[in-house]
Amino acid sequence: MVLVIERVKKARLESEQQRCEIGEGLVVFLGIEKNDKSVLAEKVADKIMNIKMFENKERRIKLSLKDINGSLILIPNFSLAAEVSGNRLSFDKAMSAALAREIYEAVVRAIKQYIACCSGHFGSFMNIEVEHSGPLNVILRI
Repeated sequence: MVLVIERVKKARLESEQQRCEIGEGLVVFLGIEKNDKSVLAEKVADKIMNIKMFENKERRIKLSLKDINGSLILIPNFSLAAEVSGNRLSFDKAMSAALAREIYEAVVRAIKQYIACCSGHFGSFMNIEVEHSGPLNVILRI
């Protein structure tokens, strides 16, 4: 799995199926690749909740989403599995939509054990507005 984790002051997600807004927290884009397994859902959720991306009173990055009681938007993003071949994108590493949906939903369920989160609708076109904090963005492979 490929995650892009963004620290935000606020964010909004809109699609035909839903609309949600958050305050301080994380926006996480999740790309699912062919060899990924749903058993990794707990590990992904734990990493999202505990990765240190927020500043403490001394302005050191030592606090997690859980520590600050922050908010979360999780967005399925199959293009994170893309590779660039010349000037074209190849999605050969991306998992099929049906299997990726199952894994994405497993990650959503795992995260909801920690926190109420806004999760993007799998396979939908979404508009996402983000006010970055920093910016602080991390690319993570699990």
